[in-house]
Amino acid sequence: MAENAFAVIGIELLAATQACEFRRPLASSAPLEAAMTRLRKDVARLEADRYLHPDIVAATALVRDGAIVAAVGATPLPTVARAKP
Repeated sequence: MAENAFAVIGIELLAATQACEFRRPLASSAPLEAAMTRLRKDVARLEADRYLHPDIVAATALVRDGAIVAAVGATPLPTVARAKP
């Protein structure tokens, strides 16, 4: 199940990066920009139809091996404060 989760997150990363690039010159947060930059070191932008299996394998490996987390750095995740009873 963990390997499937890595693959799903890798595919989502591919799709989200491609979508964000359609909105250029707008930029996102620094952590997201860092994640997209790291992905693009290994996976080229999709300009035309091509076989995506190598891209999925590369993105999955980046997620599995922690390269995306390392690129983002120690950015704290958002939290929700609980209401006091």
